[in-house]
Amino acid sequence: MKLIRNADKQIEFIDSVERGWYELRSGLGEYVAENDTFFVSIRKEIRITNQTCTKKYQ
Repeated sequence: MKLIRNADKQIEFIDSVERGWYELRSGLGEYVAENDTFFVSIRKEIRITNQTCTKKYQ
C-alpha cells in the first residue's frame, strides 16, 4: 500500500510540474517576487524523491 501512495505522490508532483511548464510556455503564469521559494521547494522535493528512490533500490 505504501508503494501505491508513493506512486500517487510522484504522479501528483509530475502533474504539478507539467502544469507549471505549460503556464510558463503559454504565458499564463504570473510574475513572482525575487525572493519566492518556488525553485528552492522544487529542488528539495526532487532531492527527497531521489534519496527515497536510491534507498529503496540499493
